[in-house]
Amino acid sequence: MEKIIPKTGFGDIDTTASDEEQKINITALLTIFMENALESATIYTQKAGRKIVSSKDISMALKRQVFTFLDTENLEEKAKQIALEYKNELNENQNLDDNDLTSDDEEDDEEDYDDEESSESNENITEEEEEFTYCYADCKICKETNEYAEKWKTFKPSSGIEQILYDGIQKIDASFNL
Repeated sequence: MEKIIPKTGFGDIDTTASDEEQKINITALLTIFMENALESATIYTQKAGRKIVSSKDISMALKRQVFTFLDTENLEEKAKQIALEYKNELNENQNLDDNDLTSDDEEDDEEDYDDEESSESNENITEEEEEFTYCYADCKICKETNEYAEKWKTFKPSSGIEQILYDGIQKIDASFNL
């Protein structure tokens, strides 16, 4: 069976896999990385007694993921499932394109409806300002989030993938003045 975790510090890569297959596998891994980070940020926010997940919560959760991602339960199985779903979606989209099942008029009507619905829902959203507070709950995710946010200050990437993640998170922090 093919290994889905590429050789970037995550394991061995199947060199027989096509570039497209490797892109799908990397997309699957990044999807899990982001899902884990968003889930952690949500838990951290709730345990801190806040209602709104902030950019700081997300940044801290991303930093935690850099250190804990490989410990994700059933990582390879989850990645294979996401890759399979993505391949199926690509195939479905290709079949739709090949068969041209939707007319241009139908697509225009759907876009108009989506735009109207989107603008209506945006009008109902009121932006609340909620001050960021750290969470000191006795919870593994919260403790690790605080620990790894502190460790990040002196962290030096030791692999190519760590450097890519580090640079990306640093860019996010700079963009949001975190």
